[in-house]
Amino acid sequence: MREEIRYLDFGEGHKAKRLLAHITLPASSSRELCVFLNPLYDEKRFAEQFQASLSRELCSAFFTIRFDYYATGASEGGGDAFSLSDAPSQINFIIAHFLARYPADTVCLAGIRFGADMALHFAAG
Repeated sequence: MREEIRYLDFGEGHKAKRLLAHITLPASSSRELCVFLNPLYDEKRFAEQFQASLSRELCSAFFTIRFDYYATGASEGGGDAFSLSDAPSQINFIIAHFLARYPADTVCLAGIRFGADMALHFAAG
């Protein structure tokens, strides 16, 4: 298992927003991706250790990604800059970014509270 932290530029040029991503890569290759969709604000802080532990447990079968939405957690931007309407496009960006580097047959979304709402939004299509 290997863990990495990366900042990714969501958007173009000077308007790009930096998102923090935690990646957990399994020791052997995997074609399964699990993206954790965070709760917001203080709830994110309380869920962080659980998500990190679960991410490490899942890495026998999945490579996992945990990320902070713009203006939350360790991503760029102040808390008042968070946009609910922008969250789905950030999730799409994260998935596309990592699928380009680590092709997967399956993408699993795992969320807590707000993150669960986002996962249901994507499942509903």
